[in-house]
Formats: sequence, C-alpha cells, structure tokens
Amino acid sequence: MRLAATILLAALAGAGGAQAADAPVFKLVRSDEDYGYLAKADRTGLDALRYIPVGPDAYLALGGEGSASWSGFRVCF
Repeated sequence: MRLAATILLAALAGAGGAQAADAPVFKLVRSDEDYGYLAKADRTGLDALRYIPVGPDAYLALGGEGSASWSGFRVCF
C-alpha cells in the first residue's frame, strides 16, 4: 500500500508543471469532459492517460479518484 502511494505521489509531483496550457476546466459531470484537445497537444505527465488513441475517430480517457479511510473496532468484555 505504501509503495503504491509513493509511486502515485511521485507521478503527481512529476506531472505538476506538465499540463497542457489550453486545458478546459473540469466539469461536474465526468461524461461532459472532453479530452479531444490532447490529440494535437504534447501529452506529458498524466495527460498520456487522459488521451489514448484507439482508432481514427476514437480515444480512451482514463481517470481516477483516491481516498483514504480507516475503520476498526474493539470488543471489550
């Protein structure tokens, strides 16, 4: 778990200044987002995951969300 978190933080830190200059704002509904502008832009950092060409008129966009939680219980008799 710690290794995965370290790798994710390293990828995010390395991609901090590598975002496209004309990136649109994020939408509230994920299906409204359009990463087609990355077809002509220089894809660096995490932008390579947002636009993966799969055909002449189609692309695959990957995204994600992370969260941390802790739960536990203690039984006292």
